[in-house]
Amino acid sequence: MIRVAVLSAIVCACAILSFGQAENALARVRALNLPILDGGVTVIYSPSAKARAQRYQAALEAAHKWYEAQLGVSVPVTLAVLDKPDWERATSVPYPMPNAKTGLVTVPSRMEDFPGFADMQADADILAETISFHEMGHIFADDYEGIRSRNSWVNELVPNIFAQEYICARQPGLKAFMPRPVPDALLPRYTSLADFDYLTGVQSVPFSNYAWFQFHLNRLAFFVAQKRGLPQVVEQLKLAFPAAQGGYLPSEEVLRRMETIAPGFTAELGLLSGPATITRVDESICSGATASEGAPTLLVVDNRTSREMTVSQDGKSPIRLAAGRWRRLNVRVGEKLKLSSGSCLVASGEPTLAVIEKP
Repeated sequence: MIRVAVLSAIVCACAILSFGQAENALARVRALNLPILDGGVTVIYSPSAKARAQRYQAALEAAHKWYEAQLGVSVPVTLAVLDKPDWERATSVPYPMPNAKTGLVTVPSRMEDFPGFADMQADADILAETISFHEMGHIFADDYEGIRSRNSWVNELVPNIFAQEYICARQPGLKAFMPRPVPDALLPRYTSLADFDYLTGVQSVPFSNYAWFQFHLNRLAFFVAQKRGLPQVVEQLKLAFPAAQGGYLPSEEVLRRMETIAPGFTAELGLLSGPATITRVDESICSGATASEGAPTLLVVDNRTSREMTVSQDGKSPIRLAAGRWRRLNVRVGEKLKLSSGSCLVASGEPTLAVIEKP
């Protein structure tokens, strides 16, 4: 029987880096000329990881077969199990962050190397296996079912639903081993789904904070999985979040759509439903020179006015920001950005959020 993770909620912090990259990830892994295990899921592995590659292959093949049978599709998947040197030759995703690209799931040969692993009190092999179910869910959802949203947390919730549907169907005892939430005294820096959307995909969210988000998204996925089976949920997700209509949605609209899929979903959010906790920066009068040598930082500009605006940085073309849209900008500490309204925003030493509500 396939074992499942006691800490199945701690899934990949890098899935958001996975899609939309121009490189052919599978070709790059194949070009390493590493050993291969053929099977329902082909495995390419570093020689030092043979035993784990065999084990992870068995786990992922069973989940792969179940996903295909449930959805009536044929989805080729290759698993890469790489040590750090091979990983760094194959991908720009930081080691040891599991990730998924088209047709390829990549996991490290040592989940023990994952930052904060010792605090997870998890079995490294069980954790890697369960994460691979989530990563493969990205491939099925994105590439074959056409489920995609510009809301980052939705794109992480969906593969968690795939994983939880499989685990609940084949390992119903898992809920007895679900990890407990972090005590309030140990809450991470960012706790809102708004934070998740604004900042995921960048290094501003510590690995442990991302793991906290993934625990809660996995908890929500478990809730969804109790409502109906994977085929029915997937059909509803395709209607709610079609890739062809991938515009960013207000949180109220996302939750309205999730309520049609799993009534009671909103009540399960807990802390995730709160407002963004990112430090706010207000508009100010433009004066003085802009910084050019400050440390790199991030500034999120959220245009909540009823009209398009522009954001100008020295030496760069102005950015057009439509009404109701936001943009994350790489800036320097102390740098001034001029808005089309004539006011300025000044970047601080940590990620900041500027909500523009007056034209």
